[in-house]
Amino acid sequence: NGFIASKLNGFIASKLNGFIASELNGFIASKLNGFISSKLNGFIASKLNGFIASKLNGFIASKLNGFIASKLNGFIASKLNGFIAN
Repeated sequence: NGFIASKLNGFIASKLNGFIASELNGFIASKLNGFISSKLNGFIASKLNGFIASKLNGFIASKLNGFIASKLNGFIASKLNGFIAN
């Protein structure tokens, strides 16, 4: 009985330990991977969005400023020319 019990206990303990360790490792790994990938994705997305937005805003602003400036200059020039001519 002592022999069987010790063998059985050793067997059950090793199986249980192996199972718990593998489950725990799998759980920790999945949590860690999920956390790292979400943080990384969030970081990349925010950087990319910031970059695209700044480029787009810069482009729109320069186009708009150029348009407004040319219209304004044309308007001022025509008024000034009309004034000088008169």
